[in-house]
Amino acid sequence: MNSLVTVKRRGVSLIEALVAMAVMGFGMLAVLGMQVTLRQNGDQARQRTEALRLAQDAVEEWRAFSVLEGALDDPGDTRIAYDEIVSDAAEDTIVGANATYRRLRVVNTEDAVAGTDMPRRKLLVVTVSWTDRNEQPQLVRLNSVINGSAPELGAGIVLTADATGSRRPRGRNRAIPIQAKDFGNGTSGYIPPGQTSPTRVAWLFNNVSAVITLCTTAQTSNSALISSELTCDPTQQAQLVTGFVRYATISTQPVATDMVNPIGPLFPDFSVSVNRTAPTSGLTACFIDSTLTGFREYFCAVPVESADPNNTNFRKWSGAIGFGSPLSLAPNLADFAASNFKVCRYHAAASYTNVNTPLTNQNFAFIRSGVGTDPPGAFTCPSTGTPQVWAHQPTT
Repeated sequence: MNSLVTVKRRGVSLIEALVAMAVMGFGMLAVLGMQVTLRQNGDQARQRTEALRLAQDAVEEWRAFSVLEGALDDPGDTRIAYDEIVSDAAEDTIVGANATYRRLRVVNTEDAVAGTDMPRRKLLVVTVSWTDRNEQPQLVRLNSVINGSAPELGAGIVLTADATGSRRPRGRNRAIPIQAKDFGNGTSGYIPPGQTSPTRVAWLFNNVSAVITLCTTAQTSNSALISSELTCDPTQQAQLVTGFVRYATISTQPVATDMVNPIGPLFPDFSVSVNRTAPTSGLTACFIDSTLTGFREYFCAVPVESADPNNTNFRKWSGAIGFGSPLSLAPNLADFAASNFKVCRYHAAASYTNVNTPLTNQNFAFIRSGVGTDPPGAFTCPSTGTPQVWAHQPTT
């Protein structure tokens, strides 16, 4: 009886082993399938990463333009210009590590808002496509906006919001002329240039705000100024306006590049004033440094509305800078007389409203009205290119 039972149990271990091997086989097939899936996913991730890099490279290549309008006709000029940023004529084929990619850049100029000038913005779409190992189409797409600002202005992003908080020469407001003598009591004295009379105008600057108190002095140089010897009227206060005047007086119609560093050959004399709309009282005093070679620097003290800090118009003025005799101004933009001149400005503001801080670098350039014949006719301030300038006098 015992031997019979033993016989019936033979082969059980073999069956158990076969079942275990089957279970392990199914497990190994599952692991193998997972490995294949992981490999495919890893391969696709690698391809997508490489495609994304190619798209980013294309975006950054165009965002790194170095000029607005380059020497586009010069094959040796490798710089990228803003006006060269246009749609690709055809797809680029790029062979990658484990796929072949097709890259296409499409550029659309942003539509202008009705009634405004065309904005200098371009919308860039970069598409990189490829076929994966499963013969399935894949793509990545990046969108970006490229602003047409002069690249040299990029350093402005690191400047403090308070302009006076950048560099302060001698610890004073940066609008104060460097030649002004620091009295060591929070004020500085300055004798504007171009004076010859025995009693001269002197300006007493507040070193923090650069507000001017109008004074007189018997001294003839800034280094000789003494605070206690100034005769000042504390009720007569003003804001400083200063800048440079250049001469783009060539005998042909000037273009933007002529305005970068204009030098003569004509250097007409001129007077400068601030035509104020407010306040209506007080006289604006302007002075010109004529000792400089090839250009002039002007300084104006513009009376402010009130010296009372409780007044809502405290230390404000409104108006516009103008140039006149002995400068012979053209009567209108159509004038092309050889003896007349026109004034271009390097800043957008034609006039100012409620100014309560000093204005520096309010720069201008004179151009000839023409050469007296038509053609070439009237010369005008170049309205395109870099630097940008605007017609200041005359305007019509």
